[in-house]
Amino acid sequence: MFSLTETVAALVFHPFYSWMYMKTLHVLPGAVFLTSAAIAIPPSIILMFFYAQHRASAKSTRKKALEAEEKKDAKEAEAKKNDPLQFIPTPAEIENIEMSKNS
Repeated sequence: MFSLTETVAALVFHPFYSWMYMKTLHVLPGAVFLTSAAIAIPPSIILMFFYAQHRASAKSTRKKALEAEEKKDAKEAEAKKNDPLQFIPTPAEIENIEMSKNS
């Protein structure tokens, strides 16, 4: 797809820039560069919009994941508080508890 786009762009823009340079050579030889800059502005704006949208989406996803984890931790804490015998720690949790006692 990129190769096709590159080929089509070369076929369209090389003659266009040559024609524009010939027409503006005596008036403004840099018109080709100004045109290139003008053509590059809309894609740049679209890219910035997509980047901002992606950052907002990622922030929202992280926030939801954190809230879900906090909710899960709160449920576990409530279950431990209500029935301490129901909580049977795993060996890794026992090791963490012992390490925190030694600290």
